Amino acid sequence: MTMKNKTTTNMPLTVLFDGDCALCNKFVVFVLKRDKGKKFHFQSLQSDYGQTILKLHQLPNSHFETVVLVKENQVMEKSNAVLEILKQLGYPWKLCYFFKIVPLALRNHIYDFVARNRHRWVKQATVCALPKSDWKGRY
Repeated sequence: MTMKNKTTTNMPLTVLFDGDCALCNKFVVFVLKRDKGKKFHFQSLQSDYGQTILKLHQLPNSHFETVVLVKENQVMEKSNAVLEILKQLGYPWKLCYFFKIVPLALRNHIYDFVARNRHRWVKQATVCALPKSDWKGRY
C-alpha cells in the first residue's frame, strides 16, 4: 500500500519523517539544501500533524520505518515518496525517477532493508543542529 486517494490537507509537498532518526534528518537537510523553489514543508511522523495523516491513511503510527510524502490529495510512502521527492528537486536529482521502472516490491524491499538498519549505520548526534534561518517556517 503506497498511495492513497483520501482527502488530506491543502498543504502541497509535505514530507513526514522520523524525527528520531539521524538518516532521516540528514535526508531532510539534503532536500532543504536542494529545494530552491521551497516546495517542501517538513513534519515529523511523531508530530500531531504526522499522526493525523498516518491515522487517516491507516499507516502505522507508532513504529516509524517510512518517509511519507503528502502531495495534493495523495499520500506516498517508502520508495515512491523518495523518488517523487527527488523528481521534484529538479535536475540532476530528477534523473533518479528512472528507478520507477524497477518493480515496486523490489524497490520497497531495498527501502525496508535500509530502514531496518539505519540506526546502526548512521549514529544519532548527541546535539541537534539548529536549522538555517532561511529554512524557518518549513518545519
